[in-house]
Amino acid sequence: MNGDKRCDVVRQAPKNKLSASEQAAILAVCNQPALPVCRPPKLYRLLDEGIYHGSESTFYRVLRQHEQLAHRGRALAPKASSAPKTFTATGPCQVFCWDITYLPSPVRGQFYYLYMIEDVYSRKIVGWEVYDHESGVLAAQLLERTLISENALHTGGATLRQWGTDESSNHAHESV
Repeated sequence: MNGDKRCDVVRQAPKNKLSASEQAAILAVCNQPALPVCRPPKLYRLLDEGIYHGSESTFYRVLRQHEQLAHRGRALAPKASSAPKTFTATGPCQVFCWDITYLPSPVRGQFYYLYMIEDVYSRKIVGWEVYDHESGVLAAQLLERTLISENALHTGGATLRQWGTDESSNHAHESV
């Protein structure tokens, strides 16, 4: 008996468990020099040639048991993406977020564009305007007017962050 009062039972191996020779045959197929970049689904297709060693999940299980289940292609292995750069606001008028949102109009296929700037710390909408077209010049003018009205133009510590951008964008964030 175990310390938690369960009986120690030695269970028999399943009757359909792969023998060592069958596992070795699967490993031999996976490690053939002619197939160095094949993944288990492609190796499993050897069944089309009349050769059957096991199911696709069996290939995965055997490779995992022998620590061979790694990236097997010519392409680079997937890389984990790094966390995006974050900005911390400890008070108002330090970090702003902005976005342009499409608003429907009465005319089908025509939109208005809501330009909005929000203070991250207080979540206050500090500037917004609606236009009939999208323009970087309009966004810059709104930003300038907003910074002047919030007395944050020459503080040097204000940061602007656009919603929905990734770090690959050139305009994802700018210090103001």
